Amino acid sequence: MHLTKSKEARTVRDWESVEEEIHLAISSGVDSSPQFLGATGCSDLLTTKAQVYMAAGRFEEAVAAAQCAAKLDPTEEAKATAERALALPSARSEGNQLFKASRFSDALKVYAEGLQHQALNSVLLCNRHQHTCQQIV
Repeated sequence: MHLTKSKEARTVRDWESVEEEIHLAISSGVDSSPQFLGATGCSDLLTTKAQVYMAAGRFEEAVAAAQCAAKLDPTEEAKATAERALALPSARSEGNQLFKASRFSDALKVYAEGLQHQALNSVLLCNRHQHTCQQIV
């Protein structure tokens, strides 16, 4: 039941509901249920959890979940999620360093590259907007 709701919420990108349903599914024991495909099922849950963490700007947790998912079941989706999870904090960090060094256009390019991995990432969008506004002033 929780897995179905999680999948439906994921389809419409309702990340808060996805996270809630995943936690409920895990607390009800789905991660140890042989009916849920063992490691593959855990990998799917971890991949989804990583996507939720990325959307929330919780990059370190996203990296940990995505890498664990890729180790359990190295599907293309798990690998791509792990790659995105690593790219986003790197773009944030590098962009912030460039901005502090007054290399504004380079910082904006780095944020734009990070947004290619996840176009609606709130952290990178906010950083890019803030730096664009500060550059204008």
